[in-house]
Amino acid sequence: MTQPTEPKRHNGSAITTIRKIRGISRDELAQRIGTSYPYLANIENEHKEGTPELIHKIALALDVPVSAIVRQPLMAAPEQVSA
Repeated sequence: MTQPTEPKRHNGSAITTIRKIRGISRDELAQRIGTSYPYLANIENEHKEGTPELIHKIALALDVPVSAIVRQPLMAAPEQVSA
């Protein structure tokens, strides 16, 4: 019997849809956020969970609020935490 998996925090199909609307290739987005094409593909296909920092980078690169690409609230990226 398999254990149920926790749902992904990010919405891969939203990332893909917004990326395509913006006319950005997966390769270009991967370069903008500093990750590999295969890793971004895994995030978009929801095979991997991106870190909160990477999800923030994706939102910035796509010029959308983080809430547009997540299902659950993310912790703030380290640079967004005030002292």
